[in-house]
Amino acid sequence: MNRPAFIYAAYPPAATVTATSTASGLTAADVLESTEDTGWRPATIAGAQSLTIDLGDSLPIGCVALAGEYLNGITLEVRASSDNFGGVDIQISPPAALAQHVATWRQWTQAPYRYWKLIFTGLGLSTEIYHAALCRYEPLPFLDDGADPDIMQAEGSHLISQSGYYMGSYQQRAMRALSLDFGQVTEAQYEIFQRWADACVKTMRAFFYVPDTGSDACLLGWLDPKYKFSAPYKRGLRSMGKIPFNARVI
Repeated sequence: MNRPAFIYAAYPPAATVTATSTASGLTAADVLESTEDTGWRPATIAGAQSLTIDLGDSLPIGCVALAGEYLNGITLEVRASSDNFGGVDIQISPPAALAQHVATWRQWTQAPYRYWKLIFTGLGLSTEIYHAALCRYEPLPFLDDGADPDIMQAEGSHLISQSGYYMGSYQQRAMRALSLDFGQVTEAQYEIFQRWADACVKTMRAFFYVPDTGSDACLLGWLDPKYKFSAPYKRGLRSMGKIPFNARVI
């Protein structure tokens, strides 16, 4: 098993998004927000559909993470440009099928460009992109105590007839709740957590957690609102408190 990682995008205020087409009632720019209540899908699923993200400046990018619905089976290609694809059009990541249903990520050799194009083919009628995080990923130290990323808890009610027959169920939600315990970390490792805290803890923004950087699986989640970022310094090491991370299962 490989190290875990955090992925989050602190897009500059000047960042914009354009799409080849957008379904009625949706806005392509919503993919910049780390939420799941808004998103983008094209007006037609025929052929290749794309999102072009203008970062407003040339920034080093080394990965993309996606959250959405019915992502598995579609193909993603990533291209970049310094002139909005007028003459410079560089393939960063070749077309490859996505295997994860709700959230996935892909990395490449970090490169500085202003314009980034995500090209999707094989889209389904229900495919929707909630959030696209273009950024560099932050590899983390191994967990001190392993958290099970497959843990889940479904909340709802079982429906039982007056005669005692099972009639199905009413599901409200299914969630994952992970307690990420990194134990003691060095000052260099602590800088990674400081950057993450500035981008996500202070702002209460959702972010991606990658349990194993050798896999394309990841989770888009958020912190318990009572979480307090703290890492006391003692004998050359920082003691990280447990990080309570919550994510949707389906």
